[in-house]
Amino acid sequence: MSIAILSKTGNAPKLVYYGYNDHYWQSDSAREAEMRTSAERTATIWTGFRSNVFFDVTANRDAAVSALAGAINQSSGSNRLTILAAGPMQVIGLALAQSNSSARQFVTVISHSAWNDTHAASDGAAEGLTGTRYSYAMLGGLGANLDHIKDQNAGLDRPYSEFFWLRDSSDPKLNWLWQRGLAAAKSTFDCSDSGMAYYLVTGDESATSTKLRALFGEPNPTPTPSPTATPRPTPTPTPSPTATPRPTPTPTPTPTPTPTPTPTPTPRPTPTATPSPTVSPTPTSTPTPRPTATPSPSSTPTPSSTPTPSPSPTPSGTQAVTSFTLIDADTNLPVPGYETLVEGAVINRDELSASHLNIRANTNSGDVGSVRFAYDGEARVQVENVPPFALFGDQSGNYDNGALSPGEHTLTATPFTGNSASGDEGISLAIAFGVGQGEGGFQNGSGLGHIGPNREAVVSGFVIKGDRPKTIILRALGRSLERFGVKTGLPDPSLELHDSKGVLLASNDNWRDSQPELFGPPGPYSAFRPFNDSEPAIAIQLPPGSYSAIVRGSEGGYGKVLAEVYDVTGNHRSKLTNVSIRAFVEINDLLIGGFIVHGRTQTNVILRALGPSLLPYGIAHVLRDPSLAVFDQEGNLVSYSEDWQANPPQAAEIVRSGLAPKFPSESACALRLPPGRYTVVVRGRNGSEGTALFDVYEVP
Repeated sequence: MSIAILSKTGNAPKLVYYGYNDHYWQSDSAREAEMRTSAERTATIWTGFRSNVFFDVTANRDAAVSALAGAINQSSGSNRLTILAAGPMQVIGLALAQSNSSARQFVTVISHSAWNDTHAASDGAAEGLTGTRYSYAMLGGLGANLDHIKDQNAGLDRPYSEFFWLRDSSDPKLNWLWQRGLAAAKSTFDCSDSGMAYYLVTGDESATSTKLRALFGEPNPTPTPSPTATPRPTPTPTPSPTATPRPTPTPTPTPTPTPTPTPTPTPRPTPTATPSPTVSPTPTSTPTPRPTATPSPSSTPTPSSTPTPSPSPTPSGTQAVTSFTLIDADTNLPVPGYETLVEGAVINRDELSASHLNIRANTNSGDVGSVRFAYDGEARVQVENVPPFALFGDQSGNYDNGALSPGEHTLTATPFTGNSASGDEGISLAIAFGVGQGEGGFQNGSGLGHIGPNREAVVSGFVIKGDRPKTIILRALGRSLERFGVKTGLPDPSLELHDSKGVLLASNDNWRDSQPELFGPPGPYSAFRPFNDSEPAIAIQLPPGSYSAIVRGSEGGYGKVLAEVYDVTGNHRSKLTNVSIRAFVEINDLLIGGFIVHGRTQTNVILRALGPSLLPYGIAHVLRDPSLAVFDQEGNLVSYSEDWQANPPQAAEIVRSGLAPKFPSESACALRLPPGRYTVVVRGRNGSEGTALFDVYEVP
């Protein structure tokens, strides 16, 4: 199906590599032969392809990897390469590792499948795969751009009946696709990976059988056209705002270190694996380069003269769902501006006064016995027997609140003459719509800590939420801090990035060693280049999840170090929602954190300084009584906390958030902050010392 899509839209000549049987370490000769037929025979039937770009990876692994690496090496700013990852990531990882590092920044890898993303890394060893096992995230670590679209199985792994148009078509090329679908011998007609090819040529990541039918110029069998999602162009990252370079926060001076031995480091971050932000030196970020999908020159199919639609079933009922309405579940009234929820609508939650929502299906008749809702394919199915017919249900017109999560969604409502979706089926209505993430979240997080002789590392963490990967830059500055008046910077810091399971995703000791083409001039991230060659920096695309960064001193070095994380993606489909820092606090070496709130509106945050809560994580010498002071970018005190329960109104907010510290001696604040830069100072009361964790969360 992917080959047919590329041929139909005139993109066949642009195909430079097609690898199949790429799950080469677990072979099945019969299925390999079927795949060979599907790939190479289809490329002959659907014309325009060069035969020498097709590779059976199981039979010719080295040649296939070399060919893909060669295609990567030809990539440039004016000749970008897009790879559709329709299987495990191993072959792509091998080819990227073999390619010129300077070319990788012009390569985008599109994936839609969590199974594909991690299979080689998680299951490869058990299946006999040897050597480095590549995951999707590791491709970003090698310098490729990652574009993870929604799972295509919802729209393209469907019952065979939805693809009868291939079987019944008068076009033998479409009949061939039907035959290959049967040859797969699955319980459904599964062409889900071709959704990435459809996205590549249209920008629409919600492919369905109906949309493929329209693409190939087949007449639509239904009495009314099936709604098609408005094509979404590949987002173009915009420069993300960052803090103006600024030395260590002014609120608290940073005296010279007093080295004292402390417990050995814990390799993983503490309770919340989320990095710490700090109003630290922040260069002006440049936009993340990301190749756009090559638009198809002829993506609009031209049907022959006037096609006569083939006979198809007509709904036997006269009832119809005519429209959808967004409902404020608190007032039970339509949300202004969304009285009719149209195809392609975007619901921006930040701009609504309503906080609890539902969706009502409107019908053309009072005789409808029931309405069946299908939300995001079959992810949620709701049957309503009594009007009003609501996606998330109601009690005699008192609408229940439902979860409209950020991202893109589909909704289909079908009326029936009887209760519980029985009787005659009427005319259904289907739309695709989006829910906006808003522009809150954190742009930057950092933390200034001190690493003493034999002292534990500085650990930072961060959480990405949403439905898209983000490009993240991590840095650890030591001697560069001299530019900002800190004379005791860590001479040679090293940096590691781990996922929530502790798997090492990337590491760096000196920034020039791994990604010089990204951070060196005229690289896209040259503004983030550390001032000292001994300092590490990592640029990586990461899917939503929790991550931790560990900063250590090489060869027992000690001194102050600034750990930083930057969001440079520029889109708000995903965002940083939590950043944290863990470090040792002394009388003369405080923990100083910072973060940047971005967007157009105020953001609700919870800030905490934890000490005794770290004991269950193997940290013995904790800061028993931490205090927390928050300053704005002008140095004004915004809030102060010693015992988090001392301020009853804030304590109630903290409890409601589910982030209440476990010990009364720990500190926390609940604040509503406008966009800007903020500095946090954590110290021990009464001269106490020990390891502390500062974290900040965005909360509803």
